[in-house]
Amino acid sequence: MSEVRVLSLINRVAEQKTRRFMATLPKSIIPTHLVDDRTGLIYNGKVYDPKKFPFIVTIKIYERPNSDTYMLCTGSLVKKLYVLTAAHCTVDKHPRLIEVYSGSIMYTDDARRATKVYIPKTYNHTADVTFGDVSVVKIQAPFDYVRGYIHIGGDASDFENLKPVRCLCIGFGGTNKNNDVELRGLIMATDVKYGKTACKGWDSDLIKDAWQEYLCAVSPGKSMTCKGDSGGPMICNGKLYGVCSFYINYAETGSTKPVCGGPTMQTVHTFLSYHRKWIDNIIGDNKPKKKEEDKNKDGDKNKDGDKNKDGDKKKKKKKKKKKKKKKKKKKNSGNSLEPRFTLQIILVILFSRVLTIIWK
Repeated sequence: MSEVRVLSLINRVAEQKTRRFMATLPKSIIPTHLVDDRTGLIYNGKVYDPKKFPFIVTIKIYERPNSDTYMLCTGSLVKKLYVLTAAHCTVDKHPRLIEVYSGSIMYTDDARRATKVYIPKTYNHTADVTFGDVSVVKIQAPFDYVRGYIHIGGDASDFENLKPVRCLCIGFGGTNKNNDVELRGLIMATDVKYGKTACKGWDSDLIKDAWQEYLCAVSPGKSMTCKGDSGGPMICNGKLYGVCSFYINYAETGSTKPVCGGPTMQTVHTFLSYHRKWIDNIIGDNKPKKKEEDKNKDGDKNKDGDKNKDGDKKKKKKKKKKKKKKKKKKKNSGNSLEPRFTLQIILVILFSRVLTIIWK
């Protein structure tokens, strides 16, 4: 492969949109999408252990067929053929332009081509407000040596009363302000909140209409996800809660320029719980189980029904037998009375004739 350079996904239309939208926001809210460039990911993070996180993948998105120019994103294997990442990584990209590598591209050239890309209908990369920034990528074949996948989890109840949850973020890219690259992959920990007022600038146009889809880091400080995070996982309680989407500078005074590691920076992840039904319909999660459960339930109902039917039949048979016995008893009793009744009549007739003769 010849010279590899990292591209920006922000085209002229997006740049014009961003400037126009930023002019309507208070100075305290300066949004920056994490696709501005791919030169950085986990800022001031530590090298992660791929053995503990075998589901992490690097995603190459080529500019065009037969091109050496590509962009990088991070993703997570949730099943052997399915990767979760951000929609802004895959939007308007044909599957043949996407390659998925297990772990870091430093350690392997074993890639899987994408065969299909799924993006929610609500996602619009030219819109001012970000909705549905999640994507499912199906790959052509599983990685034989990958044995562990991460399960999707998380629910609004985990963040009740704006309770922060400690989470991990993993990705590949820059490590400092100079964007020195660390392709081995970096990991960091951060506290995360969810709720209407969880994000800084929650009452801005950027947040207030879409907060249900956002997980917001709590003042991460020097260690934070940054430019290039692009689809990297947010792991909370051992489950995949979110994928990284964008970040904002919520400074009220001074410089509002987005700077990785700045004290007024906040990263925002797409909350997968909000899109869980859509994801499950694609990757087939719980469908076979539901069918089996339904079958078992139907089987149990049929068994119970058969048992009840058999019991009813037996009861009916017993009732019929009892009725027959009663009828027989009645018939027998009637037959035994008939001869007596006849004899009485004969005696009465004879007695009356005798009386008649005597009177004569």
